[in-house]
Amino acid sequence: MFLLLKHSRMYRQKFCALVSLGLFSLVSLNATDSTIIEEAEALFIQGSVDASIERLESLDLDANPQALVMLASIYCHKKEWQKLSRLVEDIQAVPYLEDLSYYFSGRIALANNRLGSARRAFEKAARERPSGTQFIQGHIYFYQAICLLKLKQIEQASDAYKKAIENNFAAESVEEIIQLTQFHALFADAQTIIKYLNTYPESLLQEDAQIGALLGRAYLNEDLHFLAIKSFSESLALEPEQASILALRANAYRIIQNYTASLADIEAALEIAPKVSELNYILGLIHFEMGQLDAANTAFREVFPYMQEDSNFLLLSAQLAYTVKDLTFAKQTLNRYFQLIEDVAHINAHYLSLLLEDGDSRNDLPKPQSLDWVFFENYAKAKNSVDYILSRTNSASLTFFMAQVAKSNADSLTEKRLLETTLERAMENSPEYLCAHWQLKAREN
Repeated sequence: MFLLLKHSRMYRQKFCALVSLGLFSLVSLNATDSTIIEEAEALFIQGSVDASIERLESLDLDANPQALVMLASIYCHKKEWQKLSRLVEDIQAVPYLEDLSYYFSGRIALANNRLGSARRAFEKAARERPSGTQFIQGHIYFYQAICLLKLKQIEQASDAYKKAIENNFAAESVEEIIQLTQFHALFADAQTIIKYLNTYPESLLQEDAQIGALLGRAYLNEDLHFLAIKSFSESLALEPEQASILALRANAYRIIQNYTASLADIEAALEIAPKVSELNYILGLIHFEMGQLDAANTAFREVFPYMQEDSNFLLLSAQLAYTVKDLTFAKQTLNRYFQLIEDVAHINAHYLSLLLEDGDSRNDLPKPQSLDWVFFENYAKAKNSVDYILSRTNSASLTFFMAQVAKSNADSLTEKRLLETTLERAMENSPEYLCAHWQLKAREN
């Protein structure tokens, strides 16, 4: 109800807009009727909707088009579609209110999922609507956009959404706030969502779980991870068993390296939705960054069937699987990676291919045109020494994969040296850093 109080002025303006087609000049109201209408308007703005309806229904609506339109608007707001239907014919009988009858007819049809009828009604309402009543115009286009989106007419829905914004559409309920935010997500950007939702009091987050979820996604897209976590937490406080929001919060916690909270969230999400295998991707990333590479590999195996079009995942999985000596999965993911790549593959994929001696998977792809690749081939063939190569390159990726060659040659000291060099050169939490760190710990154990 706080929305009604916060936007009481907006409601008053809308009521004025609803009757701005000449009702005041064309209809002569007696003092009693005028007083009742003013009382009804005040009661509605205060949140006493039923009392407002009672006042309006006491009037002779045939003789009071202003009260008729106000009552219809309240029925529409309350989703009293049957009651609204009975008023539409009366509204349509008033020549200068025909466009409003189309709008209300569209709302009724949309509520009953009669999308074709709703689309035609909104088109008529938009075509008939005079330019001076922007508050109603915005609502016509807003609900037209909803209708078109349900019909999967995305481009037309985008146009209607833009026209709603141009005509100063203002949401009048939590449901409309959520729908407008979803339109912003679909047709605008994260900053638009953040700016829009922050025009409301923070208590709005406590009205519906979807609001915190939408705001959290926007913050996450803008890399505002702490604010994203706060918004997701508001959403989960209202609806705790949202697997998708738990997963998003888990990912945000992962990014800020709060792995305890991250792991708790993703495990809770998997408990709620055990059949959503994609959740294992986030679980795998968490285990990976925690240095638990075997657990990460197990999680990636679970999600592999659902991520075979993601080249970044495939290459990461191949490198991880090779590191933990799951060579079957390393070959499987690497082969799928090469199937996706049409021209230039990442140099790490070529390193792995050579290490796995899986040449068939890269026959059609050119070798990397880089000095690092030349050094790697030469090192694998014992043509260049470690000292020679290290003095001529700063690549952490190269030193990590050279360490794998040394390991396969049972050259433990060189392997250790190259892994330590990798840690010095690599960014913390990069795949090379995490894999090198894991292998060094494994050597110690």
